[in-house]
Amino acid sequence: MGYIALRVGLLAILTVEDVQMSTVNIRCRENGPFVVEGEFTLKDHEGNIFPLDSDKPAIALCRCGASSNKPFCDGSHRNSNFQADERVAD
Repeated sequence: MGYIALRVGLLAILTVEDVQMSTVNIRCRENGPFVVEGEFTLKDHEGNIFPLDSDKPAIALCRCGASSNKPFCDGSHRNSNFQADERVAD
């Protein structure tokens, strides 16, 4: 079993079996959250599935650690001086 693990304060796991990699896109927003688009299941460390709004085309996952709605982003990064601007190496 393969895993894609994201550090989002509260451990959340996307399992390869739950994700069709060709239909999922994960973007790093500059100084902000991970934005996940596509069809996937988001589970906590015990395997419980987080309810996701199927009407939304994407979700934002906190990576600053300041969100009061972890693992989801609530915009707290704007006031926490969180800085991250990862880029693909040349």
